[in-house]
Amino acid sequence: MFKTLLAATALTLAAVHPAAGKEEPSATEPAISLREATLPAPHTAAVSARSAAKAPSAKDLPDVPFTIALSAGPNFNLGGSHGAEWFGSRPAAAMQFDIMMNLRIINRWSAYLDLGITFFETRGGGRVNDAIGAVLGKLFSPVSRMKPSAGIGLAYTLPLGRWEIAPRAGAGIFGAGSQNKTKTADGTTVRFEKEISPLYVNAGVGAGYRLSRLCTLFLDTSYHCPVQRATAAYTVSRPDTPAETVTATSRSWAHDLSFSIGVKFHIGARKR
Repeated sequence: MFKTLLAATALTLAAVHPAAGKEEPSATEPAISLREATLPAPHTAAVSARSAAKAPSAKDLPDVPFTIALSAGPNFNLGGSHGAEWFGSRPAAAMQFDIMMNLRIINRWSAYLDLGITFFETRGGGRVNDAIGAVLGKLFSPVSRMKPSAGIGLAYTLPLGRWEIAPRAGAGIFGAGSQNKTKTADGTTVRFEKEISPLYVNAGVGAGYRLSRLCTLFLDTSYHCPVQRATAAYTVSRPDTPAETVTATSRSWAHDLSFSIGVKFHIGARKR
């Protein structure tokens, strides 16, 4: 009887409890697995952090109210050599150095002042022989080769991340020199006057890449079209006869195309 009760008790316990070899899953294991699944791999997190640090941000590029740009490059003559016997001629290509100052006035609009020097020597173009002038020209050749220009206008800056594109338009004046020579022989006076300082209109565009908060590397192209002619007058005066004057004009000057590369410095840059 006692053995029968023990057997019945063992069967009842086996039906209520699972086998001793089987372990119930822990309630905390699903939570641990879920947390591990959502954490990124250490290498992936490091790469993402470096990419975020290298990516340019508009907040990292400060507003620049004033810039000074220095550039140099070739300048190509598009005007030919019309009236060379009066005005002389310039080479087809010459080196140009340029300084441009840009002041922000409203939003992306700015006003600019462009100062340039083109280096070339004018060949010919004198109807009166001047030995002293020729000697002085040789002595001061580096100075006489410097042909200045000055222009003003408006520019619009289009920012594209670290890149920027800035088209512009304006007007200016080009100075290739003037002459006023007089020679008298046997009662006859010959006077030659020449002025090469034409006004021009200008259109250009620059493309720059922000190297840092302080400077930009840029490429620039600029086109000058003259709206005024160079003038010259040759006058012969003889005793007891009216003076005879012959004039000439030329639009060959200040008609050119230039390409340059340079660095733009940011003055007064401030955070957005």
